[in-house]
Amino acid sequence: MDIQTIISVVGLLGIGGLISGYLTIIWQRRSASQQQKEEYKATRYKCTLVLMFGYLQGPASLPKLNAHVPRAFRSHEEVLEEVKTEWLNMILFASDDVMKELQDFVLSPSDATYFKTALAMRRDLWGGRMKFSHSDVRLKIK
Repeated sequence: MDIQTIISVVGLLGIGGLISGYLTIIWQRRSASQQQKEEYKATRYKCTLVLMFGYLQGPASLPKLNAHVPRAFRSHEEVLEEVKTEWLNMILFASDDVMKELQDFVLSPSDATYFKTALAMRRDLWGGRMKFSHSDVRLKIK
């Protein structure tokens, strides 16, 4: 091998290392950003489920619900209004299925629409196929 070939090989390995390092940094940043998004989404979904559950429990659940949320609800209807507000905010990050199921809950609150929404959130957060469906739920909220 001549000197020019050796210099070319060393230069190529150096450039490859730089490119590899750069791509690793980009991948790590995207991964961290994606993780933050997923954590935010999970937090919002949990909050929404608590609100939905509180609404289904009726006005008697207000003291318990107020102990778990940062604002105090004065009426049962305010809880459903907060669920509507969550739905409007979810336009930014929720899947189409979550949007549809939560809208169905707001329009017709019931155990069935609660569980359909919860399972849509689960699919959105964790992906994949699920064998468990709302028709498998035998528990009642009240």
